[in-house]
Parts: sequence; structure tokens; C-alpha cells
Amino acid sequence: MQNNRLLTMAEALACLPALLQEQNLVPLLVTGTSMTPFLRDRRDVVYLQDARRFPAKIGDIILFRRPGGKALVLHRIVGLNRDGSYTVNGDAQIWCKGVAASRRGNPLPCGNT
Repeated sequence: MQNNRLLTMAEALACLPALLQEQNLVPLLVTGTSMTPFLRDRRDVVYLQDARRFPAKIGDIILFRRPGGKALVLHRIVGLNRDGSYTVNGDAQIWCKGVAASRRGNPLPCGNT
């Protein structure tokens, strides 16, 4: 029997690294509106891959952690910076954020640019 219960943010943060190592793809239900109209709140599912096996490039959608580590965010890479960080943006937003690239596959920190 398959368990389709949604994970809390704390549960997701705790198990995501292990799931990414064990599986090729990890499904994640989209919540929020920052990626509309491409991704719709509680309608669409994205499939995460381990970034260590698939280096991110412009146009890719990445999952990262907001400052303080309490929220995961799904945004599109719109720029690659000289220092190895990314500039990201939600498709429905008019501002961009800077995100530091992870070298060890850890959840990514983010800061405003």
C-alpha cells in the first residue's frame, strides 16, 4: 500500500537528501504561486534529481532553502555568476535572488541580490 500523505516542511528537510541519493527522481507537489503559470499551486508535481549528478544550467528549476533554513523554494535559474552562485527568479515574480551553489549536495542557502 502506497502512502500519499504530504510531508511537513521539517519532514521534507530531514529526508530529502537521503531520498535523492536513493532514487533517480523524487516527486514534490508544488505549493505556492511564484512559478505560475508554468507550475500551479497544489496541482503540479515536479521531479527532483540529485544536483551532483546533473549540474544546473540557465533555465533549470532548482530547489533551495531560504535564509534561516525554514522554507524550501523552487525557482528558475536566470543567470550564472562568476563566483559560482546562481541568480534565480520565480516565473511570476519581477525580482531576482542570488543563490550560492552547493559543492557538497547540501540544501542551498539563498540571499537577496
